[in-house]
Amino acid sequence: MKLSIGELMIDIEAILQSAAEHYRALDAAVMDVVRNSGSDKVIFPRSYDATTGKYAMRKWDDWTNGHWAGAFWLLYEATGDEFFRERGEYWTN
Repeated sequence: MKLSIGELMIDIEAILQSAAEHYRALDAAVMDVVRNSGSDKVIFPRSYDATTGKYAMRKWDDWTNGHWAGAFWLLYEATGDEFFRERGEYWTN
């Protein structure tokens, strides 16, 4: 199926909106895990286990940590929403 530019742009906007909503909720859930971890080390989400409903969290030295902050930076670039810039800065720092 071939999409026109207009149809493609509508799909991209819907996808970005969905991703933005998802990452807002995910950030809130991850911050709950971080606050309740009792750890003095910064921890990041690495993956989600749908069977247990829990995030696999890793300390700051895991190679995947940049993906988490990077997703916020990419959403900021795509949407211009300051929330994603602020979260990108938080997770980058």
